[in-house]
Amino acid sequence: MGVETIQACDILFVKANTKQLLDMKEIEGLELESDRHKNWGKLENKEMALIEVVIGRNSDLIGGTLETTNFRQRYNCVVIALQKHEELIQERLSQITLSFGDTLLLRGAKDALAQIKREPGLIVTEEMQLESFRTEKAPIALAIIAGVVILAVLGQPILVTSIIGCVLVVLTGCLTMNELHDSIRLDVIFLLAGVIPLGLALENTGGAQYLAQLAAGSAAYVPPLVVLAIFYLMTMTMTELISNNATVVVMVPVGVATAQLLGLDARAFILAIMFAASTSFSTPVGYQTNTMIYGPGGYKFLDFTRVGLPLNLLLALVTPIYIYLLWGL
Repeated sequence: MGVETIQACDILFVKANTKQLLDMKEIEGLELESDRHKNWGKLENKEMALIEVVIGRNSDLIGGTLETTNFRQRYNCVVIALQKHEELIQERLSQITLSFGDTLLLRGAKDALAQIKREPGLIVTEEMQLESFRTEKAPIALAIIAGVVILAVLGQPILVTSIIGCVLVVLTGCLTMNELHDSIRLDVIFLLAGVIPLGLALENTGGAQYLAQLAAGSAAYVPPLVVLAIFYLMTMTMTELISNNATVVVMVPVGVATAQLLGLDARAFILAIMFAASTSFSTPVGYQTNTMIYGPGGYKFLDFTRVGLPLNLLLALVTPIYIYLLWGL
């Protein structure tokens, strides 16, 4: 063959794995087309979606590969990644033998993914919409956020400014009413509704005072800085087992009562509790994000402990000292 000059609108047929195709998609001036010459590059993001499926026992894909089963032509979607026995695979996907329990991450048009939902041999575990960003609304959103923060700094109630900000992002089109509704974390609201009474009960029954006296008793043997560190460690341990919201609600009354008994600044104890409640690093159950990546990431329980525990101990040593130096006791 002679040397061919590539010109505009030429169509090139290439054989590549998923990663190589994704890399080519980023090259300026290239557009990917499907096997049927349907231009995927011109599809708007709102027409595309991601879906995660698990291969069931009765699937006829078992024993075959994506290539031998003509998966792409059959379902008109692309396999982005495959998880097999806790191993995440992103290269040479077409050569992997499919088995029962394998998880596939698929990208395609909504109508194509709707067909997959009707397949008896595929179990849909999660679906994510690829919605386009409203980049033209970004300056408005940033201005509203800045306004909320500035008004709060100037002394306006943060609750009032936040509500005004929420109304403005809807009126200006930064968010739709459906998006606003979906962003409301009802689980957190119900969690606080259930846990706040526990904190009140602990305070009204004298339980917080009792715990405060036990903690304050250590002040006769150790300096106030160590008492602050004890509260940090207590909070850090609790937040690994229950939510950070619940930990704060339970520990803040105890910390304030202890500070009052010792004649110390309660703000230092509140800060220690606040920072410690945000250090859910050592277990996969202490925070929602840890739990979300625990299974899909193929992690084990001790993976969190190996990485998170040294970080927790380092922060437990440094944070109380910085609080003491910056805010005092």
